[in-house]
Order: sequence, then structure tokens, then C-alpha cells
Amino acid sequence: RTCLTVATPKELIETTVEAFRDNDLNAVVYFCLGNIKEFESTSDSLSMLEVELLERLYEHNEPFVSKGCRLFVSQKHAVVLIKNIPNCDEKVGTLKDYAMILLEGVNAKLEYFARQAEMQACEDGSLYQQLQMAKNNIAEVQVRQQQHSQQYVQMLEKMVKDVEHSFNSTGLTAQQEEELLAILLETVSQSSEHINQGYKINAEIDNIINHLASSGGE
Repeated sequence: RTCLTVATPKELIETTVEAFRDNDLNAVVYFCLGNIKEFESTSDSLSMLEVELLERLYEHNEPFVSKGCRLFVSQKHAVVLIKNIPNCDEKVGTLKDYAMILLEGVNAKLEYFARQAEMQACEDGSLYQQLQMAKNNIAEVQVRQQQHSQQYVQMLEKMVKDVEHSFNSTGLTAQQEEELLAILLETVSQSSEHINQGYKINAEIDNIINHLASSGGE
């Protein structure tokens, strides 16, 4: 029942080990499914030999293997080594049933975790693709905006030149011509500044998209 409430593989193996500890059993538990790989012991020590034995038993997938006072119980994605099985055959039979039922619940939860991880990976991949598409679309918009900005600047420059050429026929004084030209040049300068600010905003948007795309890929 407790297995159903845990939120991570680490919590699951700790709960499983605690179940054996509560029954005064010295045990080592091994989980292996996809990217999930956990070892935990009822004691503080965990030898490499025990780890190797559990991995071998997992690959052979035999339900029960007895070696002296030790009992290996295997159920799909989980293996437990019990190092102090009782001398009574009846108690050993009960212990096997207990361990097998426990590991069946553990396996169901491990498969749930694996499905969740797979779904999350698919969602992350879809998000990454969407972000990449958004990045490409923004890049295209930025190119078009730069082209329009350049054309706009060229139009302003042409306007200033046309006005300068028209001074000969307007009858304005030199001072009036200088004042009018100064107004035009100030307008061109302000327009150019707005265009530059637009470039900066585009760069900031591009940085945000790159960051999101990178995070989605991870």
C-alpha cells in the first residue's frame, strides 16, 4: 500500500527496504528498469559482490535462488537478496510469498515511473521542436524587419537630399534652410535610434528563444 503513495524510485526502494527491516530481515534490494537503477540495503554496508550477484540474478530472472542462508527473490524489474532466512521451511515459504507479493507491487510502481518518464521525454521533445520552429520564424521576421529598416533609412536619406536640392527654388534664406535641414536631420537621427532599439529588442527575444530551446533539449 505504501508503494502506491511514493513519488520517486528512490522513495520506492527506501520503502521496500523498510518493509524488510520491519520484519527483522537483513536484505539488499535492486531496481532496474530503463533509466531507473537503484540499490539499497537494510544495513549501512553494501558490498560490490552483492551488487554483482543482484545484477546477475536480475538478468537470469529466476523467481527464487537459495544459497545457504541466503535467498534471492526476483520479479521482473526488482531483485532482493535476503541474507538471514529462517531455518523453518514453513517460515521460508511464507517469506517467499511475502517477498513476491511485495515485489509485484514494486514492479507495478516501477513501470508507472518508466511510463511517466517516457511521456515526459516525449513532451520535452515536442516542446523543443516547437521552440525551434518559433526560433526559425522569429529569425525570418528579423531578416524582413532589417530589410524594411534599411529601406526606411534609405528613404529618409533620400528625403533629406531631395529637400536640400529643392532649397534652390524655395526662396528660403540661408538661415531658414539651415533650420529646416537641422529639423530633418534630427528626425532622421531619432528614427535611426528607434530602429537600433528595435534591433536590440530582437536580439533579446532571440536570446530568450535560444535559452528556452536549450532548456527544452536538456
